[in-house]
Amino acid sequence: MYGFHQEVMKIVKQYAGQGYETYFRPRPEDLPSFARDFNVDILANGGPWILVQVKRNRDELAGRCRHSPLCGYHEQATGMEVRLA
Repeated sequence: MYGFHQEVMKIVKQYAGQGYETYFRPRPEDLPSFARDFNVDILANGGPWILVQVKRNRDELAGRCRHSPLCGYHEQATGMEVRLA
């Protein structure tokens, strides 16, 4: 668990370094309604809002958006991007 947390924090720092305002494990009320039931690890704001869901291993990541319910909803949010890391 500690290693995963460190990896997520690296991604948070990457977005912050690019000028994004970042939120680690945002509260449901901080998210758009369509994303509240998903495990969003990072919310980044710096132009378009970006929702990031971090996967624990390459097998989870291999499915990309095809297997992430969150990705199916991103078109409902104008100006939002969904990313898997």
